[in-house]
Amino acid sequence: MHLHPAGEMVTISHRSVETGAMTRPKALGACKAYRHEKNGIYKMSYQFMIILLGVIAAFCVTLWGLFTRRKSAAFGVTAALFAFTTGLGAWYSWAEPPQSVAWTTGYGLACLLGCATANRHLRRKASSKR
Repeated sequence: MHLHPAGEMVTISHRSVETGAMTRPKALGACKAYRHEKNGIYKMSYQFMIILLGVIAAFCVTLWGLFTRRKSAAFGVTAALFAFTTGLGAWYSWAEPPQSVAWTTGYGLACLLGCATANRHLRRKASSKR
């Protein structure tokens, strides 16, 4: 561990137990979202930034759709896709070995937000005729 100029601890590399060779951390090495710079600091790639902006935009559209009065199929479809992906995220964050309760709860709440918005925008009005 080395001290980053901002005062944060940053992992530069790990020593392999079997060979003794220096390797990148598995969490960052397995993820293409980060790239290795010359000075040893990991930075976000452009592809990951585009995906992150898309997720933030979907979250904002879903949240906006929950409070708007106008019904729209675009809000409903976006919210349904958002609910599906966050539901998968909640399942995966619980299924992986640390079983993070915080991430599972966060993804679960986002999934409920998406379900509520999709339900509001995609369901048909009940007919008043009987």
